[in-house]
Amino acid sequence: MLPLFMLLSLGAGTALAGFQPARWELVRPIQAGGTPGAFVSVLLDRQILESARADLADLRVIGPDREEVPYFLKPETAPLEGASFRIERDPVTKMSTIVIDCGYLHARAAVLEFDFEDQAFRRRYTILGRDVETLLVPAGNAAIGEAARRDADVPWLPAGGGEFARQPPGRRGGKGIDETRIVLAGVTARFLRVVMEDGDDRPLRLRGMRAQGTVQRLVFPVRAGGTSFLYYGNPDASPPRYDGRGSLPEPGTLLPATATLGAARPNPLRGVVPDAPAGESRPWKLRVVMLAAFAALVYLVIRSVRTPSSAT
Repeated sequence: MLPLFMLLSLGAGTALAGFQPARWELVRPIQAGGTPGAFVSVLLDRQILESARADLADLRVIGPDREEVPYFLKPETAPLEGASFRIERDPVTKMSTIVIDCGYLHARAAVLEFDFEDQAFRRRYTILGRDVETLLVPAGNAAIGEAARRDADVPWLPAGGGEFARQPPGRRGGKGIDETRIVLAGVTARFLRVVMEDGDDRPLRLRGMRAQGTVQRLVFPVRAGGTSFLYYGNPDASPPRYDGRGSLPEPGTLLPATATLGAARPNPLRGVVPDAPAGESRPWKLRVVMLAAFAALVYLVIRSVRTPSSAT
């Protein structure tokens, strides 16, 4: 009876183990060739960055065996394709603003390089950022005909500051100055504003701009059996924790082969909760069975102690 009681207890503790895809919105197949155990990688593209959590905590790699595969993210710097800018000037405040659209949500701009026509200048600047321009917020009472929700501007958040400076080389061989490059760290925003203090000086003439951003490469070991899958799009997900994380190599110690990332599609298992084992779907029944088993065990022990041995 005691071994049965212990088995019931162990079963109750392990019933919820395993990946449950019901809360993930999107999935993409990953075709990864190579020897099982070898490491491969895929570059997280714009579609993933826009649909996943900003901190990428909801990424999950599921192998052909339907088991979760440990992974790590390896940052790289690449051009922000599609980034654009425009100039705004305010004669009242005597400020000029470069408004930058990085092209997609959760962009991580890393380096901004500006090509000014002017040959000599100094300008202090402040950087602000935001991921979206407006949000729907509660408004009036819909029951009396007022709009229930309205668009509200999202405030700009400080993201850094510094000074632009350019000075041609001196006639006596002095070195020139060309500080027109901004390096950012830890800024996640689609939109950026570089606000320059012109004062009484003529506004700078900007010919062009080049933006580079931090992108992430997802690296994981190949599992035997065919196609793996990348799940993402769960705002409530916690960062994954793997008992075997110590067996993964450091991000800078290997050059993994590149796997092929397939097209995104809605997760067909979203909202589908698998049938729970009997012990999970009826936890009170399990407790009753366990208590009854324990009571029966106690009864048998007491009875064996109180029953006198038969004479021979």
